[in-house]
Amino acid sequence: MSGVRADGAFVLRGREVYLRSGELQYFRVRPDLWRPALDRLRDAGFNAVSTYVPWIIHEPREGTLDFEGHSGPYANLTGFLEQCRAAELPVMIRPGPQIYAEFRGFGIPLWLGRDHPACVMRGPRGKLVKGDYYFNYTLLHPTYLAQAERWLRAVAALLWPRFADVVVSWQLDNETGMPLGNTLGNFDFNPDTVAHYRRFLCERYGQDDAALRTAWSDTGVRLETALPPRRPVGQAAATDWYDFLEGWVADYLRRLRDVAVDCEIPVPLVVNDLDIYLSPASPGAKAGIAQVQGYDIYSKASGTPSTADMPFAPSHDPERFRALVGPAATLISVELGAGWFDPRARIKPEATVQATMGGVAHGITGHSYYVVHDGRDPDGAPYDFHTLFDAEGRTTAHYEAVARIHALLAAHEAEILDAAACYDDILYLTYQPYARLMPGDYLPGQRLPDPLLYLEAFGLQGFYDVLLTAGYLPRFADAQRVEDAELARARVVVFPTRGWVDEATLAKLVRYVEGGGHLITFPTVISADAHGRPLPAARALYPYAPGSSRHIGYGTVARRLIVDLLFRYLLWERRRLARREPAAMQNTDSFEGLKVLLNQRLPAARLRTAKGVRVRGDYRLETFERPAAEGGPFREDGLVTSDGRLAGYAVTLTGGGTSTVWGTVPGGSYTTGVYYQLIPAERAGLRQLAAAAMETRGVARRWQSELDVECVPRRLSDGDYLLFVINRPGDQQGIVSLAPELGTIRAVEILWTWNGSSAILAGENCIALGLKRDDVLVLRLRKQRQDERDEQDATSGG
Repeated sequence: MSGVRADGAFVLRGREVYLRSGELQYFRVRPDLWRPALDRLRDAGFNAVSTYVPWIIHEPREGTLDFEGHSGPYANLTGFLEQCRAAELPVMIRPGPQIYAEFRGFGIPLWLGRDHPACVMRGPRGKLVKGDYYFNYTLLHPTYLAQAERWLRAVAALLWPRFADVVVSWQLDNETGMPLGNTLGNFDFNPDTVAHYRRFLCERYGQDDAALRTAWSDTGVRLETALPPRRPVGQAAATDWYDFLEGWVADYLRRLRDVAVDCEIPVPLVVNDLDIYLSPASPGAKAGIAQVQGYDIYSKASGTPSTADMPFAPSHDPERFRALVGPAATLISVELGAGWFDPRARIKPEATVQATMGGVAHGITGHSYYVVHDGRDPDGAPYDFHTLFDAEGRTTAHYEAVARIHALLAAHEAEILDAAACYDDILYLTYQPYARLMPGDYLPGQRLPDPLLYLEAFGLQGFYDVLLTAGYLPRFADAQRVEDAELARARVVVFPTRGWVDEATLAKLVRYVEGGGHLITFPTVISADAHGRPLPAARALYPYAPGSSRHIGYGTVARRLIVDLLFRYLLWERRRLARREPAAMQNTDSFEGLKVLLNQRLPAARLRTAKGVRVRGDYRLETFERPAAEGGPFREDGLVTSDGRLAGYAVTLTGGGTSTVWGTVPGGSYTTGVYYQLIPAERAGLRQLAAAAMETRGVARRWQSELDVECVPRRLSDGDYLLFVINRPGDQQGIVSLAPELGTIRAVEILWTWNGSSAILAGENCIALGLKRDDVLVLRLRKQRQDERDEQDATSGG
């Protein structure tokens, strides 16, 4: 039997395992290649496979279902499952209704939108929201729900005899809400959605038109006639719409879960989201809907020579998702990119290595590579992901990399599942509403997002990444749900802010500092709530008057977008790509601008600390007026510009707590491929800033080094440690000194290395590392036991 346990581990055939899966899409791979691929996957240490089940190919006409391959070999799901059973590889089923997957209709039959247009989303003028190869659907529309339920029941009926045998999980939809990202003011104006929205507003405002008018600053709005926001959009109306939309998507997933429960599906249910969960793809709103929380991570999709477009995402993504969905959910990477479909992309095996091992180091209990086999769509369009197998079934360098990773995971599976994170007394708050594109995040006219504001929001996790390289392991927490007691246990709380937050969250922060805690915020002060109303209570944390504020790099961004997005892509490359794989263009168009931004080095703020450490500041420079009289509870601490203006300060509140604000995004570049372009001194300055900020507030480092690496210690039940060393820059050599609190290390054993890095014990709790470019080392640190220490002491005494 399959399932999940309380500690988050997957259970296959009654045994607790680290899930090692890969997406093998039977509808894109020739049937004669299924068994050879399955056998070679098993040989490479896979213990499961996954696959979408595209509704569009199994019901080509309404009411005509084909799972046996009568309409073509691409529809032979039963044959594929039999091959999986014979190969002894269980299957994670992903039946949609939406699969996305760069597939026609996103996997949903086009006849649904053509023959039932009432359930299709509408724009502000009533126009259907659709593309050349897809429709976007109103998720809670009765017609859409009825058709989706009928489809899911058909798949469940087909699989029922196989649940106890070959099928081990059931996914609810896929990346639900992603097509609604960055659509503020565009849709959904379908009457069914409008009716749901009005009911939401009536509940929120207590059937009181006056309360709604006051909130929206709109004297003409009424609850019974209110509509989704149109551009231009006000802050308050946008906040209400996002609150509604995120709940609407979650309600839809609950309806799909209810179908699964009613069908008595006996395997774990899975929810999956993009790691860039642009609202309304809100993981926190979906918490508890399924036993397994999955996330997608594609850390490299561009043609740049750098190893990753988002080098630290494999490390901070699982930590952030765990904070949002809660500790009870089993956390796996349902789609761990093992390539990319765009022929311009260059994905090295090292990208797959670091994406996988970053997740393992930070506590995921499984992954599924997407995809493991190239192929063709049923219409003949190539789907080349440049992954483990090419379209003819030949293995690639990625296959060798994955086989070696799986050998480690299989050999040390029990230890990896047993290992516990060694968190420091640092909470790094994530605030889910910051995944929303608000009215102020757009360029004038609200048609296009402001690229620098987008990068700034994207970069808010960057200081977490800096902390990882400076000797710390912070723990993420959801700012909205974190309790006062949990805050009070943290010596330092870091809260990257966009300048607004709900009143309840602000009140928690004020209580935390007044109780003696140490708060760090950046790149601006909190001044308003999500509706744009001032929050006077914030002045206790930020007493210095704001000076100037500007974003840095508009000229560079504009030039790159004009050259790379407009001329190179839209006027030249797009036509060729559309001819090659037309159904993938919605995905390609959506991410093209982001790929440009993620690899463009921008001008930076040049700052220094009071001790003269030079610090790079990304995206924004905000300064503050110095108070007329220094002294008392006020003290300067932090950052100044080259001309002496105050760009960061700290104040001490009654009770001994401190509030620190920095007027920039320290480490913003770490969330992008620009990390690789930083000179060593820039990265060293950020590490020094992080270490000084933590140590002066009472948090000592668990390890210290001049190396620019990420070290993640995880404690085993016998007292030993696993140490994951992730090297992202070039070759490095140096010493890592471990804190005494980890105990006395008597031996270092190399469990795994990809590129041949070395590690030896070089003194008491000192490890000499010889690191190769883009390598990952997994070490076992064997501690000296008490009986060994007693024997050593006796020998010394004798």
